Amino acid sequence: MTREETNEASGRGVAGAARWVQATRAFASRHLDMRPSKGLTRGGIVTELLERRLSRRRFLARSTAAATGAAALITGCTSGGEKNPGTSAGTSGGGTAPPSPQATASGQAAAPALTTENFERAHQYSVARGGLGMLVMKGADLLFERYATAEQVHRLASGTKSFSGAIAVAAIEDGVLHGFDELVSDTITEWQHDAAAPGKKDITTRQLLSLTSGLEPATSLLQGERTRDNRYRAALGVELTMNPGTAFMYGPSHFYVFGELMRRKLQSRNETPLDYLTRRVLDPIGLRIAQWSKDEAGNPHMPAGAYLAAREWAKYGRLIKQRGMWQGKKILDSAILAECSRGSAVNPGYGLTFWLGLPITPKIVTTCSAPPRDAAFPSDLVEAAGHGKQRLYIIPSLDLVVVHQAESATFRDREFLSLLLGAEPPVAGTAVDGQSD
Repeated sequence: MTREETNEASGRGVAGAARWVQATRAFASRHLDMRPSKGLTRGGIVTELLERRLSRRRFLARSTAAATGAAALITGCTSGGEKNPGTSAGTSGGGTAPPSPQATASGQAAAPALTTENFERAHQYSVARGGLGMLVMKGADLLFERYATAEQVHRLASGTKSFSGAIAVAAIEDGVLHGFDELVSDTITEWQHDAAAPGKKDITTRQLLSLTSGLEPATSLLQGERTRDNRYRAALGVELTMNPGTAFMYGPSHFYVFGELMRRKLQSRNETPLDYLTRRVLDPIGLRIAQWSKDEAGNPHMPAGAYLAAREWAKYGRLIKQRGMWQGKKILDSAILAECSRGSAVNPGYGLTFWLGLPITPKIVTTCSAPPRDAAFPSDLVEAAGHGKQRLYIIPSLDLVVVHQAESATFRDREFLSLLLGAEPPVAGTAVDGQSD
């Protein structure tokens, strides 16, 4: 593409984005009583409305071309899909990313300081922002444990999602699944002939678990009263809003479909997905689930149904940290499990059911909008993360597992981990968390 063609395409994107933002304001005000705050940038309008869980399908319906233009403005991408060198997707309002809080003068990350004093500083930060419990383990040793009252069972919310990764790994090893790239439609055969959404037949198990299936997240639908009778069945009818593998869209639909996939796979064994997870993974490591929510058909809520005590969740973190081994016994195949810590081309910050490093990215990411990984923290940091700031941090290089329980809207991973690992906390307002949960 010539410079003139690039400029022309960019101009069309800007004009389209302006029309799209105007239409979005009008649509939100007219239909949803969701008037975006005055003075917001185009990106701010988008973020505000997305965070209020407005259906992405309605955004796309306004104008696909305009939406593409708006995305380019928000993310700093050029029309060719490359990042604009003048902006950074990992900073607020563009510009240069802030210095890494663990960087030394030589540019190398400072060695973490795993001390009780630093753990206490992180705990105080957490408590001031709605923290309810915190646990730190190095190897099999419990280094630190604090609770607002006493150890308690607490919801994992979307932290539940990572258990689907363990189900898939075990199922591949057991021959129940034929690999992460098995077509979902080989089992959910009605998708092979879905005239309304022919692209569904091409969705793979990997794309479900990496949230790149292209399915509308459908959060309001699948977590509302209308689908309480059978959420798996409802998820099969969710619209395909993007081609599989072209966008990361955070939400529950992918996991309910995965639940139905596994339900059918395990039917001949007379096991539910939760039965299989319990027998195959949880029981062998002594992990006890206190509660797991189900719909009226008895289907376990795969995206957000689990309730655990902190010490129980830490057992799962140790299993992942130890590459599927538990007390010298193989529970999960290490090579298959390693796939869970590899990001997708669309969003390198999310693997298969696990977040990879920081930041925990926005709900919708395209190839050119994924924020850069925060180099302040160990490169092998992975997380399970849930609403209210439920966190399971796993850092194999430090032999570390950290559990965080909370009901908070102000907790920030970067600040918490900086304190916990003994780094200087980031300057307020200089880092974007961009968190989905």
